[in-house]
Amino acid sequence: MAETKQRLSALDWQFLGIEDKSDTHMHIGSLLVFEGPPPTPQEFEDFVASRVSLAPRFRQRLVMHPTDGGKPVWAYDPDFRITEHIVAVGLPRPGGQHELERLTGEIFSHRLNRNKPLWRMWFVDGMEDNQWALVMKMHHAMVDGLGAIDLFAALMDFTAEPREVESEPYDPDPLPRKRDFLQDQARRGWKTAQSVSKSLTSMIANPGESGPQIYDVAKGMAQTAQAAMPLAPTTPLNVETGPARGYHTREHSLAEFKEIRKSLGGSINDVVMTITADALGRYLRQSGVDTDGMSLRAEVPSAVRTEATRTSDAGNVFVVLAVMMPVDEMTSKERYTEISDRMSSVKESGIGTAVSVILGATDFLPPTILAQTSRLFFSRLLFNLLISNVPGVQFPVYLNGSKLLGLHPLPWVGPQQALSVAVMSYNGTIFWGFMVDRDIVQDVEVYGDAIDASFNDLLAAAREGKETSTDG
Repeated sequence: MAETKQRLSALDWQFLGIEDKSDTHMHIGSLLVFEGPPPTPQEFEDFVASRVSLAPRFRQRLVMHPTDGGKPVWAYDPDFRITEHIVAVGLPRPGGQHELERLTGEIFSHRLNRNKPLWRMWFVDGMEDNQWALVMKMHHAMVDGLGAIDLFAALMDFTAEPREVESEPYDPDPLPRKRDFLQDQARRGWKTAQSVSKSLTSMIANPGESGPQIYDVAKGMAQTAQAAMPLAPTTPLNVETGPARGYHTREHSLAEFKEIRKSLGGSINDVVMTITADALGRYLRQSGVDTDGMSLRAEVPSAVRTEATRTSDAGNVFVVLAVMMPVDEMTSKERYTEISDRMSSVKESGIGTAVSVILGATDFLPPTILAQTSRLFFSRLLFNLLISNVPGVQFPVYLNGSKLLGLHPLPWVGPQQALSVAVMSYNGTIFWGFMVDRDIVQDVEVYGDAIDASFNDLLAAAREGKETSTDG
């Protein structure tokens, strides 16, 4: 097996491990809505086939290691067929937002085939208002949120006129054999031993440089352990999840999000977190839950990509921040200030650095242990819900001449976390995506209403503060 075969990192492998003994589906994606008459299924298939070479992961599959001591690798699939990854489906005409969301939830209720490249697309016709849609589904072991944007970019153009893409012959090597894996494992073992020895030597020779690093990591690890000690509060959303998924989305103005940030300080992510927390409190109280003094722990992925890990085939490159969010009744401005302060504290605490080191260290663990740690790490013991925020481009893009109107994020639902919230911005609009276990959360539209109400109240509070400042 040539060394160009890329192994799954510990984090990538854990996304597979979560699935093995649970009903969780570890795929993410996007629901894209386009303007204009749809292409024919064959035209769409031909177009995707012409672009697939721009993103290597689209034609690579996982090859499992023959022993429990090694991780799978990505290898080009000699049996790759574009027809196995594109599904044409029609909504009952005229298909509206409700029907499209219902279809998306059903698509996300089923796992991807691990013996094929880990993605599929559903080409959706039959929509109202001269529109059509595309549901993109990719395994989280394949990409993170920013990586998914890179894959999405392979299909998109900046103008209605598609750019020319050179087609290259596809002639992959045979899949690696057991002997190839064992030889590669021996090479990696020798390199790892050399690397560890070199690192220890460097630390001993340069105590002045290594000391502060060791201190930061130790501090972060201690704070991580301290933050993880208490169990996350129990809510009706934190029960054992099943395989069925429901989906709902809302939209807001990015300009108004920026207006809130400018008036109250902080970041766009603080706006997202505040609205999410306020809406959760409203939803829980409407469901009969006493939220007095309650704070929920959010799992917030934070990108740590560098120039070396910028490409879509870098896998998952992020750390998870644990942020306590107040969901009890308070004013919008009070909640915003508290969440903004907590976000700043978490970012400055060294926890992100420590988690990166911990995840890096798990690269030495065998997959059987990784699968166990992954289920613990992403379980209710630590988090109540996922909140993901990925920035997108702020100008219109096109797919084979069709203008993209909406870019709705599709997050995964974790074990014992029946609600996940994702946000993506595109062309001046904030698109929310709420993925739920539909057997547990049967009224996701009610949560969407709470998001709208929370946004309106926070915007009003920001404008009130601006008017008071002007009057003064």
